[in-house]
Amino acid sequence: MFFGSYLFEFIGVLMRYLFQLIQWVFTQKKLKSFKELWNGPDTEDPMNGASYAQISIIIGLVALVLFIMATT
Repeated sequence: MFFGSYLFEFIGVLMRYLFQLIQWVFTQKKLKSFKELWNGPDTEDPMNGASYAQISIIIGLVALVLFIMATT
């Protein structure tokens, strides 16, 4: 994995955490910590962990592109 994917994954997990925080305001459901979101679900199937990380990378990439488009 290249270093940019860590940046994109961090931004993606941050977006997930912020969305969860907004959702918590309305539903009062239990919050997951940032670390729990970063590590992903505990599964024995390695493909589930890889797909979870890949989705976070895509969310981070889209969020970064939208941020750059909004500021230019």
